[in-house]
Amino acid sequence: PKYADAYYNRGLAFGKQQKFSEAIDDFTKTIELDPNHADAYENRGAAYEALGKNQEGDAEFAKGKELR
Repeated sequence: PKYADAYYNRGLAFGKQQKFSEAIDDFTKTIELDPNHADAYENRGAAYEALGKNQEGDAEFAKGKELR
């Protein structure tokens, strides 16, 4: 329950299955456990954009870029 990369990897799997809401939940948990996980922000951004939430997606991409 405290292993950020497990949530991150499951989020990636959900994304590949086009289960974007579930992916967002897992990327959010990843970020709660590791606030500097740039990839989680960027993938959460991609999931938001896949759901048509471009403004949220852009903010996530910006945060991911900031952390790199």
